Formats: sequence, structure tokens, C-alpha cells
Amino acid sequence: MPSYYTSNPANCYFQALTDANGYYFMQSDLERLVKESHNWSIAQTDIYRKYLLQMIYRNELHLLKGAVNRLAFFEKYQPNIQDRIKLKNIASFLNITQVQLSRVRNERK
Repeated sequence: MPSYYTSNPANCYFQALTDANGYYFMQSDLERLVKESHNWSIAQTDIYRKYLLQMIYRNELHLLKGAVNRLAFFEKYQPNIQDRIKLKNIASFLNITQVQLSRVRNERK
């Protein structure tokens, strides 16, 4: 997201793990819309708020010690997603191996 505003190449990419719709706005068009429409300004603020909260959650998640704590945190803030994406993607997000994730999930049953 910073690259959108700084016009520098991004160091990362987004990958949709479930069906999703994506939209692209030219920076100049988005700025014009925000200046011209109060509703667009509100929508932009809402998007930023959600993005910031997700970033805070990710930072908190990666500060946690142990796979058990990370998985519990993930399930709390991303309810019902573990049934919709592959185990390897969840393990990667939690910065653990698939084996660790399977073990933790089996131990909780």
C-alpha cells in the first residue's frame, strides 16, 4: 500500500486465497473523488481503518510465542477462515510448519 502513495515499486504482493473481487484506482482519480465527494472520503477512511487494524493484528500475532498461542489468536481474529484456505497457507501466515499446525490442531481435539 505505501508504494501506491510514494510511486515506488512494491516489495510485496497480494494473493487472494478465496474468491475475491479486486479494484484498481489511479491515484489521481482517487484523490479527485475524495476531494469531490464526502462519501468517498468516508469510504477511504473506513478502508484505512480496517487496513490499520489488520496490520496491528498481524504484528500482535507475530509477537506471540508458540504455535498454540498463534493459532488461538488467528482463530479469534479470523473466524471461520481456516476451513476456506489451505493448511499450508495458514501455517505460513502463522510462521510455523504444516506439521506443527497439524499437531497443535490434533492436540486440541
